[in-house]
Amino acid sequence: MKSVLIFLTTIILVALIQWWLPWYCLAVPTFFVGFLYHQKKASVAFLIGFLAVFLLWFGMIFLINQDNNSILANRLSILFFKHQWVFLLMLVNSLIGGLVAGLSMLSGFYLRKAL
Repeated sequence: MKSVLIFLTTIILVALIQWWLPWYCLAVPTFFVGFLYHQKKASVAFLIGFLAVFLLWFGMIFLINQDNNSILANRLSILFFKHQWVFLLMLVNSLIGGLVAGLSMLSGFYLRKAL
């Protein structure tokens, strides 16, 4: 139950901060969530942060992609992969966000453990 609360808190805070600040600022709320909500294991803290932002970004990318009929995603996937692999582009972007959030939450976890 505590993990679900941490998961939802992370999603809400990151979604709110993403409206005004650049993408890399998602590390700030995930760090504070990892610091404030103490987990028993470091792997759980990393996994919650990773999954929260991965699913949030994948959902946001999917909705934006559907709204513009995949015009931008098709062009970007051709630019990066030389093929129209829109799903792979969505997956790579979500993985990047998930890794940043997971490592940030892990840093907050370890700082709380050190104090």
